[in-house]
Amino acid sequence: MGQSESGEQEVDMSQIQELYATFMQVCPSGTLHLHEFRKIFGIQSTSEEESLYIETIFRSFDTNRDNAIDFMEYVAALHLVLRGNWRTDYGGLLKSTTETGMDG
Repeated sequence: MGQSESGEQEVDMSQIQELYATFMQVCPSGTLHLHEFRKIFGIQSTSEEESLYIETIFRSFDTNRDNAIDFMEYVAALHLVLRGNWRTDYGGLLKSTTETGMDG
């Protein structure tokens, strides 16, 4: 994996395939809904303000406004938020979800 001139890491196809396989384990429907989004990020809204905040973030990632985040939207969101090591940050986030399960 090389570095581009902008300093961002390039991602190869095997990494994308690995992330896709993990995404499909967590979201077999191929879409991530708001309640799943909250679980993945460990957010348990205790106030109306927190709830509105996470919904706003979710809606900003849902670029086609279909009330779900598909794989491409998810990757774009992770890239925007994490901007770090692809394998450690992106894969680790979803893998930790599959290890603990979506049910809690």
